[in-house]
Amino acid sequence: MRITLERLSTGAAFFPGLAKPVVVDSKALSPAAAMELEKLVEAAKIFDGPDADPSAAGRPSARGAADYEQKIVTVERGDDVRTVHLSDLASKSADIQALLNFVEKNSKR
Repeated sequence: MRITLERLSTGAAFFPGLAKPVVVDSKALSPAAAMELEKLVEAAKIFDGPDADPSAAGRPSARGAADYEQKIVTVERGDDVRTVHLSDLASKSADIQALLNFVEKNSKR
């Protein structure tokens, strides 16, 4: 499994260093960490249903939405690839946030 996290924006101010994509490949992780990653992806429901998009309710449309941090998470599991667009609001989900934290902690920039 390979996960790429991209930041389209970094919130109110743009920081180029934070905008660089980060990647986690389960092949480069210990077996325990790879298993944890699989559990986090399952809990975040990235692959549930043909059009799974856990961020749909979190997309900002309110005034000031430009200040929200926008992220794209792409999960590759074998031949199955899912891309999820997230905003700060969607990232408030505990399961999504746990996955993002794991990716940040274990990524190769």
